[in-house]
Amino acid sequence: MYSLTADPLPRPPLSAFNKVALKTILENPDLFKITCLIHVDVLENLLVDHPKPLFCQSVLTGLRKGFWPWPDKPEEYPETHDSSDRPPKTDKERDFLTSQVKSEQMAEQLSAPFGPDLLPAMYSPPVHAVPKPASEKLCMVVDHSAGKYSLNSMIDPKDIAGVKLDGINSLGFLLRSFRTDNPNSELVVFKSDVGAAYRQMPMHFLYQLLTIITVNSECRVDRCNNFGNRGVQKFWQSFMSLIMWILVFKRGLKHLKCYTENVYSFSVANFLSTLPALDAR
Repeated sequence: MYSLTADPLPRPPLSAFNKVALKTILENPDLFKITCLIHVDVLENLLVDHPKPLFCQSVLTGLRKGFWPWPDKPEEYPETHDSSDRPPKTDKERDFLTSQVKSEQMAEQLSAPFGPDLLPAMYSPPVHAVPKPASEKLCMVVDHSAGKYSLNSMIDPKDIAGVKLDGINSLGFLLRSFRTDNPNSELVVFKSDVGAAYRQMPMHFLYQLLTIITVNSECRVDRCNNFGNRGVQKFWQSFMSLIMWILVFKRGLKHLKCYTENVYSFSVANFLSTLPALDAR
């Protein structure tokens, strides 16, 4: 239902198009790219009769040209800033980070390396590795909130408010209601999640300038959304609200719920195999 009331997502303001930033982008075209695995034309066709066309177009434009997560860089902030001064604590962390950035470079989520110095108008936030819960494996953390000139400090919390996720209570309510009317039906609860969900959202070139990943003195442009971004939830859920609208109003899946990258619900046993196919990409 969020897609029926949401305002269109923003595009970069004129103030972001400063000469230094544009010069860096124009002189280094190989570093900046829109990386998106979503079939945007297919999505657009499925949304042709959505009642909020301006909102739909703002999401589609973000997928095609990159999202702008509400940053407003204060005038007193430096033009270029490097805060990537957290060396790995162990050889294991160093090896993991090296492997991770090379893997994301192969997927074109990160650019080829350059450096060791940043180019004009670039920001590089701290990067470190932390253990996954209940596991010896590591995950890479890009800290958008660290330091005096952090990326998240450029984003006003008021701009990213308004998204309400479906909690487990709402699923429980539907289960009890369905069971009252169908006391003898065998039900199956299911969940489908999007792998590396936030990384599926491309970022605008002007924001890519601010998210340079520095590992082992090699700099790479981060072309995709990152979990540490304060604005991530709102434009990811804007996209997912359109997917949910298609599934509910055009595919007839009335009891679907969504919590971030997880879509979940319940079904009468043996019904799942009869659902119409929808290309998840």
